[in-house]
Amino acid sequence: MPCVDSGKFNRVKKKIIMDIREKHILAHEIEDSIQDAIKDLTQHQEPDYIAALTTGFVKSLPGILNETIKGMNFQVGGCFIHQKPLAKFIKAPYNKLKSPEIGDLLIVYKQIKNNEVMFNALLMQAKKNNKPWGMTYIPANDHQLTLYTKWPRFEYWKAGSLNGQKRSVNPKTCTPGAQYLLIEENNPPHYVKFYTAPSSHIIQASRCFAFCIVDFIEFHTGKPFVEKKRGRIDDWSQMIWDLISLSANSVFNRRNAGYNNVNRYHGDLLQCFIQNSDIQNNEDIPSNDEGGISIIYIEGQSKDDNDIKRRERE
Repeated sequence: MPCVDSGKFNRVKKKIIMDIREKHILAHEIEDSIQDAIKDLTQHQEPDYIAALTTGFVKSLPGILNETIKGMNFQVGGCFIHQKPLAKFIKAPYNKLKSPEIGDLLIVYKQIKNNEVMFNALLMQAKKNNKPWGMTYIPANDHQLTLYTKWPRFEYWKAGSLNGQKRSVNPKTCTPGAQYLLIEENNPPHYVKFYTAPSSHIIQASRCFAFCIVDFIEFHTGKPFVEKKRGRIDDWSQMIWDLISLSANSVFNRRNAGYNNVNRYHGDLLQCFIQNSDIQNNEDIPSNDEGGISIIYIEGQSKDDNDIKRRERE
């Protein structure tokens, strides 16, 4: 089933444009940074890798982006949350399936360029795969695959204050906004490869994760979403803001409660989120990680826009 890029819009003049040499340099730098982030792991399960990406890898990513992509200033933040919210299917025949996790990792990109703001999102389900470039077959009725390829109407479960709220994401097919993150350990010792794969019952590595990040900030993959300030928004955009809010509140509440664990988050993630969503310290969201998703948040702003804002402040 081919994935549909339902997020296409007039972004040719607004997106970052790199030549092939710059892309390769950036991807190699990102790959080296990922390897450095995971080299000291003592456990090698999916959550361990996600934790390394969202807390270790994000520390070096802004320097890499700022060094390679001229004319832009980047900030990066991340948080690791082990327990993920579930999507409980409402209608038959899908309501007989187990409720899947919405994802293991959410990557968010906010770009401010030419005085316009654009958002991109990529949901990822992590899966260890020890077959080099091999294929993994998933039953057509698998609950996670069903979510990413059919998007049945669902309600949140184990999602704090969002429990019971319903979402119906369109289109009802796979898109570049929801993919698998394949973790391949069948390599020389201490070297793990990360690939991405489109959502399909035949999962096969299609691109290395480092190049996926490059494509993501160019809006060549992922699925754009819109600001909440626009009023009524589509359910994909609403779902992304839901996940952002849940995760930011989870970290915010834990910080207020004294759980200021540097291994849990990195960067001014909360500040970025609070500026763009109606996030408050919500006591309905418990501080035990119930409801939230691990996030890598990237923000890129053109230096021209930075200069304009600085002059306005002066």
